Amino acid sequence: MATTISASGTSVHYIATGSGNPLVLVHGAGGNSEANWGHLRARFDDRRQVITPNYAGSGETTDPGGDIDLNLAVEQVAASILAADAGPVELVGFSLGSLVAASLAAKHPELVKKLVLIAGWVTHADPRQELVVGLWRKLADADLDIYRKFLTLYLFSPRHLGAQDRQALAQSLEGIEVTANIIRQIELVGRATVEAFLPSIQTPTLVVGLTQDQLVPVENARAMHRAIRGSIYREIDSGHLVVWERPEELVAEILNFLDKTPHS
Repeated sequence: MATTISASGTSVHYIATGSGNPLVLVHGAGGNSEANWGHLRARFDDRRQVITPNYAGSGETTDPGGDIDLNLAVEQVAASILAADAGPVELVGFSLGSLVAASLAAKHPELVKKLVLIAGWVTHADPRQELVVGLWRKLADADLDIYRKFLTLYLFSPRHLGAQDRQALAQSLEGIEVTANIIRQIELVGRATVEAFLPSIQTPTLVVGLTQDQLVPVENARAMHRAIRGSIYREIDSGHLVVWERPEELVAEILNFLDKTPHS
């Protein structure tokens, strides 16, 4: 069921399916809840109520305009949890969504009973990552064809791309678009840090790193794991867009953690 609610002067759109323990899946930058999680929803909603919200810059969710703030995204996701009468929830965040999820768990611990953070980062201390995100942002203004090729090369592992059918790959490239909202989310990626929040997280947490991630190198996830006391760490041999490259392995890691780890 698709629902739109009001929160902090904005409209927040989310979809809720299934029944059982509530599970919230938070998308990454440049995408939306359907692009990141829509094809995986059925893997979870046979045993859980699955909630997939869009935060500022994605889907039908609105915001005041201007720069997107990490705190706004946190409050929008929190509002979807409260509107669905679903707290406390199992909360999963991917890429920028992992920073949203981690910040939410620190700020609203009463809403989160288990936490999964995939392909996240703590801070932009790595000059290589700054260069990559800066180039991503500049190409969004420069040339759509180059932008599409750059993003595809950085989102997937060489192994995955090398195994693709050329015609299918060309069609997938044509599906990559640049909008003003995507640019605003890329800019948030360049600013967002969670260094101040991670030490206060007490929720049982799984951190997932991706060993072939060229957009957010795996050491960033390892640093996130070290910063969260008592967290569990797993790695998947995948590029950044693990939700498409290695979905079965990712779902297995998530469910193994959620089903076997006692909540606090």
